[in-house]
Amino acid sequence: MRTILFSTAASLAVLASAPAHATVVFGDNFDSYNQSVPWTGGTNWSVGPGDVDLVTVPNGFALTCAGGSGGCVDLTGSTPGTLKSKLLTLNAGSYSLSFDYSGNQLPQYAASPFTASIAGLGTVTFNTVQTDSFTTYASNFVLGAPTATNLVFQQLGNVQFVGNIIDNVSLSAIPEPAAWATMIGGLFFVGGAYRRRRATAMALA
Repeated sequence: MRTILFSTAASLAVLASAPAHATVVFGDNFDSYNQSVPWTGGTNWSVGPGDVDLVTVPNGFALTCAGGSGGCVDLTGSTPGTLKSKLLTLNAGSYSLSFDYSGNQLPQYAASPFTASIAGLGTVTFNTVQTDSFTTYASNFVLGAPTATNLVFQQLGNVQFVGNIIDNVSLSAIPEPAAWATMIGGLFFVGGAYRRRRATAMALA
């Protein structure tokens, strides 16, 4: 019995120390698209107002994507653009948004900020520096009720060739504490059932 209790306690300790495993509900690394300048969007995205470019590595524009390969989005085409995800229907709960971004990669042109927005998180402004290397942004937020929303990236400014680069977009649902409580309760149930079977077997022996 002490062995079962110890095993259950050890399992609980592991669960308590382990991070919650998030479930990706929306994501795109832009690697499945062909280069398109300008880009009108794809399965997951629409574009406008303004223009964006979908570039792949290598290309003739001296641009690179996160990790030095695949595809990514330059938020300025012929004009500063807006990149909008498909409509996302999200349940109430906790979420984590992450993406990689870089500043304008053309050193002969000045940098310009961009914004990222989604319900629950609001609008976040990124004041990048010219030729900034890729940085990963990650933030958690909570929705108090089921919500239909879009993830929107918008390039600010009014000139050409100042686009920030977006890559590896991911939105994940974070398990609630109640889900972990259910798992822990299940461990106790299994341990208790095992002890009862063992006691019954010993009584019949």
